[in-house]
Amino acid sequence: MAEDLQILDQYLTSNRPTESNQPRVYHHVPSTHEPITYFTIQRGRKGVELNHRAGRSQREILEQIVGQSKVALVQLFFERINSCFPVLDEVEFFETWRSHPEDITSSLLCDIYASATVFWKQSEELKHLNQPDPRFTWNQAVAALREDFAAPTMSTMHAAVIDLVGRPILGITDNVANVGRLVALAHSLGLHRDPARSFASTQERNDRTRLWWCIYLHDTWSSFAHGVPPYVQDMYCDVPVPTKAAFPVQSNPLRENAAETFLHLCLLTRLLSDILPFVYSLQNDPSTTEKKLRKATCALDDWEENLPTTLRDGSINPGGSNLWFCYLSVRLLTQRLAMKAASSHDVGTLDSREARSYQMTLLRGHASDLIDFVVSLKECSLYGFWLPYTAHILASATIIYLRCAVDAANSAREECVATLIRLHNQLQNFQKRYEWDIADMCLERCKDLIEKLSEVQSQRSGELRGETGVSDLDGSVTFPDPDLVSWNEWNFEELADFLRPVPEWEFAWDGVESHVDRIGS
Repeated sequence: MAEDLQILDQYLTSNRPTESNQPRVYHHVPSTHEPITYFTIQRGRKGVELNHRAGRSQREILEQIVGQSKVALVQLFFERINSCFPVLDEVEFFETWRSHPEDITSSLLCDIYASATVFWKQSEELKHLNQPDPRFTWNQAVAALREDFAAPTMSTMHAAVIDLVGRPILGITDNVANVGRLVALAHSLGLHRDPARSFASTQERNDRTRLWWCIYLHDTWSSFAHGVPPYVQDMYCDVPVPTKAAFPVQSNPLRENAAETFLHLCLLTRLLSDILPFVYSLQNDPSTTEKKLRKATCALDDWEENLPTTLRDGSINPGGSNLWFCYLSVRLLTQRLAMKAASSHDVGTLDSREARSYQMTLLRGHASDLIDFVVSLKECSLYGFWLPYTAHILASATIIYLRCAVDAANSAREECVATLIRLHNQLQNFQKRYEWDIADMCLERCKDLIEKLSEVQSQRSGELRGETGVSDLDGSVTFPDPDLVSWNEWNFEELADFLRPVPEWEFAWDGVESHVDRIGS
């Protein structure tokens, strides 16, 4: 249609005696490839007055709360969040904020304030001041964003991206809905197409590329964490992975390292998007699934091999621990799918049983690697940048490991239970000492399951020794002799919903109804 409109416009222009003053209903964008045309539409609904003060009241409330600290809070956002998830150009933002503050939308500032609050105590300038209540702060930011979505602009998309990267997680349903709205708005504004096709300025191309990849990351990792199919389909977008040239020049080496971390996260996300169809597609061919999953595993191995040594094993670089956790989680997902594929074969044959046993062993090892990595985290990593989706994924990985514990042989089961107890204790430590909110969801969903495993094991151990076994989950549990304990006698009926073989990676929606009335980041 764009080509038809351009030809029609050329014809009418050549036969138009005078230039018309009427507004045009469409706008042609210069392009080096196929033509691009945008239709001019009204921002808001017809008959509803456009609110030019969207989010203003919420912004004023938050700025009254933070007072003189608002500049420090914005700087904290760019230091801790935007450096690792570069949705905004820092130099351009501060220039606009100083010279034309009215051009910075209220919803954008509200989300910046709210998202930076989680790092309040890590700021030398702010830590001696009272930290604003995160729930109240996020409720104001969410309300401002909802008003802004009534008549969205490009700035609305920036605000929504920051809203989705915010922590702690207070409203799952809001987040899932916002991802859908964000992707739909991005498509309508053409962000899914390579900006190099147009004659836009270099800065605009870089801004659009970074913004699209932030949206793409949200959509892909939200799909992984929340158990919903992704909205973005790779066949419909052609924005290349950003390069270092897409980032503003950084004089700070840490900022440069953070940008490199983001680039490798983009590459990993593209691999994840290739794996998600095996989770959600209803038309997978079982005969080719295992072969395709092996290719995905090889691609992950190549990604790891090409990773700089400074980013391996959860480096101290900004966002490094988040990146490594994400890699381990994608590897675990791939192996979970491989085990499912192996389980689909005729279980009566020796080869199929051996294949399933082999895949289960690999699955247990990958889950253990992820849990061991989390347990080994240091204070600097806990205070670093984490995608909020990692909270969901950590809970799902723990549930998978619980499943592995039930299916494992006696000796392997001993090790699984010990690892789960160590994870439980360490997450509680992270929660109490460092207020690490990523641990909250895992403890909420898995604490009772781990405690039951520990309790039953202690009882078995006490029965063998003629004692009363008591577990306090402090890591000092005495394990029974695996050759003397009949683990098949365990009653796991209460855990059936979690530990029975699952057809897909679908764990997140089990708690949505309990959060439906909440609003938050």
